[in-house]
Amino acid sequence: VSGYTTDYNSDYEPKDCKGSTGGDAPDLVFTFTATEVATYSFSLTKTGTSFDSVLYLADTCPPTTDSCINKKDGVGNGGETIEVEMAAGETVYVYVDGYKDYSGSYELVVSQK
Repeated sequence: VSGYTTDYNSDYEPKDCKGSTGGDAPDLVFTFTATEVATYSFSLTKTGTSFDSVLYLADTCPPTTDSCINKKDGVGNGGETIEVEMAAGETVYVYVDGYKDYSGSYELVVSQK
């Protein structure tokens, strides 16, 4: 899935999900439900992401320190990847956010390992 975070609000902060990174960047939340037991990879591509992005997964919305599965905040545009083992029917919330107040285009790729 791809699009722009620019026109959205800052509803959540990456610091809510393990870590001190925070800010007022617009964010988007997607849900993903596993179709079978497997490892799934969630990635923000470098070629499709035009801002300093932050990717995090949680099993609740809004995210909390306890519900956070993982958070990645690489340097530069895109490049964040989170892999997680999921059970069939399990749902996670996928947060596409920005560092500080950064926003722009993104490309989120979900694949099964």
